[in-house]
Amino acid sequence: MTPIDLYNNAVRSKEIIGVLARYGFGDILRRLPTPPNWLSKWVPEYTPKSPWVRIRYSIEELGATFIKIGQILSTRTDVLPPELIEELRKLNSQVSASPFEDMEAILNQEIKKPYQTLFSSFNTQPIACGSLGQVYKASLVENNQTVSVKIQRPRLRKSVEADMEILGWLAKQMHNRIENIRPYDLPGILIETRHSILRELNFELEAKNATLFNLSNPYPDQVFAPNVLQSLSTKRVLIAEWVEGKNIAEKKLGEEDSLRVAEYGCRSVLHQIIESGFFHADPHTGNLLISEDNRLCFLDWGMVGQITSKMRFNLADLLSAILDQDAEKIIQVALKMSKNDHRYDLDKLEKAINLVLLNNGVLEGQFSNLGEAGIEILFALSNEGLPLSRDYAILAKALYSIEKSGKELAPNFKIDKIAVPFVKKIVLQKINPVRLTSSFINQISLLANSLKSLPLDIQRIVRKLEEEDLNINLYHKGIDDAKETLRLSADHLSLAVVCAGFLVGSSIIVTTGMKPHLFGHPALGIIGYIISGLLGLFLMIDIIWARFKSRK
Repeated sequence: MTPIDLYNNAVRSKEIIGVLARYGFGDILRRLPTPPNWLSKWVPEYTPKSPWVRIRYSIEELGATFIKIGQILSTRTDVLPPELIEELRKLNSQVSASPFEDMEAILNQEIKKPYQTLFSSFNTQPIACGSLGQVYKASLVENNQTVSVKIQRPRLRKSVEADMEILGWLAKQMHNRIENIRPYDLPGILIETRHSILRELNFELEAKNATLFNLSNPYPDQVFAPNVLQSLSTKRVLIAEWVEGKNIAEKKLGEEDSLRVAEYGCRSVLHQIIESGFFHADPHTGNLLISEDNRLCFLDWGMVGQITSKMRFNLADLLSAILDQDAEKIIQVALKMSKNDHRYDLDKLEKAINLVLLNNGVLEGQFSNLGEAGIEILFALSNEGLPLSRDYAILAKALYSIEKSGKELAPNFKIDKIAVPFVKKIVLQKINPVRLTSSFINQISLLANSLKSLPLDIQRIVRKLEEEDLNINLYHKGIDDAKETLRLSADHLSLAVVCAGFLVGSSIIVTTGMKPHLFGHPALGIIGYIISGLLGLFLMIDIIWARFKSRK
């Protein structure tokens, strides 16, 4: 996004920059190529508070789109500072409601008829107002079934696109100009965040995710997701069964029942992650409901995570190492999980991991903060130059969220009681002789197929050598930029020579006094001067523009 593009979203850009300036980020903004007059009238507020708190305040003031961006960024525990992650987790998903008239227009447009023909009753007061949509309670005409109707906010996609474009420009400028921010790779994080939000804007994906969970859920008597009426749902309207229940803060249960429900949720999330490889990515208290029969209902399936069998085995090894209080083993597993081939200071890594384990009580055998320890370990590894896949950060956030929700429901809840059997089970699966034999046979089969085609491949190479038809393509990284610079330089030089030629030739013609005349001088010489001037002006503009683009 260039500064010219910044002006295309000038109203929203000024609002965002104004809010950031008021919350004490003017010094950073002045280091970026933002219009100075946009910053001059804002007086910083709340500067005594930490920058992480001020970032949260800014996000909350900038509205629904920024709140959703912040909630997604709270899963990036692998690259963002723990202090910032903690503040992003506090973002309230309950935002101010949009008028029903606006929501009604979207509902009618999506179901392709007036909503009164589909619903026998419809409460126009929203039950919940999220950053992406609002939820209403209604009854169907067909069978009088009570349902929840989630309607996407109006003009949301356009708002998201505009805000992400502005944020993308700010992230790129800060990445290029502020060295302390560069390790966080803000442009890359924003690209992934934009992709996640656009996926969540498609409610059909959320419907499929909830349905898939119910089909693969081995504990339907303990946990469930609302059954979605997919035939009535669309990309911007989600209609599902109405679940009577209360959230964790409101539901009053006895100590034994509270602990049992907390274990239900934890067992389900661990099964989703370790055994299914498909899991709810944000099971915080706002997305959990305790039904009247004391089952746990998982709401909002817009954000999910997926991991492969290999990743599940690696995760089991990592959790096992944490439970075994073994920092050296954690590093060994992390090296196996990471895609980097760099050399690392293993002593420094081990000290960082031991500090995390100590701070979370794991070394004392108190596994009450296992989820928090997992998140901090991911950040410590990334901070030491050993980043893991973003998928691990998402599942660490899921594990942390369900652990925190469990503790809020039952303060004496401990996740290790549920986690240890799952970890042992997946480790035993990994070393199961039947699985190892099957894997070995598959590898031998693949190797045999490769060896079978090897003689033909060698013959093909030898034939090309004999026919002198073997080409080797080399690619030098960064050479394209050098080639483009040389091309521009050659173009500018050629244009300057032509311009000088016109200027010298015209000067000679003017001295001859040849006719016809223009303004009292030879017309051909005057025309040459004009062409030379235009070429010079074009050359000057092109050089300035090239320099301007190189500083973006």
